[in-house]
Amino acid sequence: MAVIAAIAAMQVAGGMDYLVSLAERMLRRHPKYITFLAPLVTWFMTVLAGTGHTAFSTLPVITEVAKEQGIRPSRPLSIAVVASQIAITASPISAAVVFFAGILEPLGVSYLTLLAICIPVTLLAVMLTAIVCNFLGCELKDDPVYQERLAKGEVRLRGSQVFELQPHAKRSVLLVFDRHRGGDVLRHGHQRYRRPD
Repeated sequence: MAVIAAIAAMQVAGGMDYLVSLAERMLRRHPKYITFLAPLVTWFMTVLAGTGHTAFSTLPVITEVAKEQGIRPSRPLSIAVVASQIAITASPISAAVVFFAGILEPLGVSYLTLLAICIPVTLLAVMLTAIVCNFLGCELKDDPVYQERLAKGEVRLRGSQVFELQPHAKRSVLLVFDRHRGGDVLRHGHQRYRRPD
């Protein structure tokens, strides 16, 4: 609940717009690699924030950049959404990791050992799946339904979006992502108040 409240406060302060603008800049700088960069963006946002809700704001940007490149949007979108959810199991501050660490601690698996396994494994899984997703479906130029909609003017590309950042947008992002120091409290707190055996 605290994670969601912190993300909501960051959104009100304009922090989500700031993160989306950073993600958009990166995706537009290397648009050919969107199927690989989009899941990296959503994975990192989730790992740092502790919730997959941060990834929702980037989905329209991913769609636009993919369409502009003639890449089927379902490729980067499908893996980006999966990456944002699987990253919850690698986030040091997500409730899932803290709870699971509490269960594994009596079995001899420490919090840091759990993270040392989950972080690289989830990132590797996301990148391998991105390779598979890169070959799903035909290209947009070969898709007759898309070409028909494009000819009718039903498909519009909005181009790059300009975000007007609020004064405290960057600061709100730093405050939310600085919660990783709070992860020490969570890690040590569950040792004192372990589940009963």
